[in-house]
Amino acid sequence: KSDSRLQGTGTTLVVATVIENTLYFANVGDSRCYLIRNNEIKQISVDHSYVQQLLSQGKITYEEAKKRRDKNLITRAVGCEQETETDIFKIKRENDDIIVLCSDGLSNMIDDNVIKNNLLKKGTMQSKVEKLVKLANENGGGDNVTLVALKFEKEEESE
Repeated sequence: KSDSRLQGTGTTLVVATVIENTLYFANVGDSRCYLIRNNEIKQISVDHSYVQQLLSQGKITYEEAKKRRDKNLITRAVGCEQETETDIFKIKRENDDIIVLCSDGLSNMIDDNVIKNNLLKKGTMQSKVEKLVKLANENGGGDNVTLVALKFEKEEESE
């Protein structure tokens, strides 16, 4: 607020927490949360963007949405208003679920199935995440790339 050049700017947000066997997610803007379960990827969050509004209204297709140059126009952001409406989601976690939290710097540069396929490969989660960030940058890297991925392993039963 003290820098007039930054007046009206904001940021997107996606967060997650786990309480017992329930995953809670919240998002504002176009940072996303995905769930990979049973070899399928599903976007949990809903983008707060102009393009998402067009998609939801049936005015454009999913394939058209991916190619739009104005997909960075967001309709909600943290920091622009005194209060920000936040979407909250919850799901029951299952063994082998992979949760992905990412900025649009990743989701705009890499197809969802590429994200899924890379995270399901063998190797450490760290190396797979680093590869996805590198791939996003190689595909244009027009924005910052932020990515967190978490896999839920089967819990060992205590004796």
